[in-house]
Amino acid sequence: PDDRASTVGSTIDVHVPQTLLMPKATKELRVKQSSPVSDEAASASQLSSMTWQEKLVNFCRHPVFEGVIISLVLCNAITLAMDSPDASPTLLEVLDVFEMIFLSMFTLEMLLKLLAFRLYYFKDAWNWLDCIIVL
Repeated sequence: PDDRASTVGSTIDVHVPQTLLMPKATKELRVKQSSPVSDEAASASQLSSMTWQEKLVNFCRHPVFEGVIISLVLCNAITLAMDSPDASPTLLEVLDVFEMIFLSMFTLEMLLKLLAFRLYYFKDAWNWLDCIIVL
């Protein structure tokens, strides 16, 4: 069997080693399927046996996390479109505050993904784009 996993939605085929994708939790999941242990107990057991990096990988790949980031990108695009030479000084100040908030959030996203994926972060073209824009 292939010991690599491909990222979904990527512009290139990125492979992350299976060791970063819950190797301990995968074994426990197989046990869970054949035992009468409750879902909550098994989830707690899986979570406690994972390393911090495995937890962070799962967090960064979670659909809610990705949805929040996409929402931030859309909101950022809207605030960028609101900027104009004719804008009032108050609006410009508000847009500056939003710009700093978005920059902070995108920097945090980049740092979390760098910690989670380490050098594999740079195998995804979207991550390269994010990194260049943030820096």
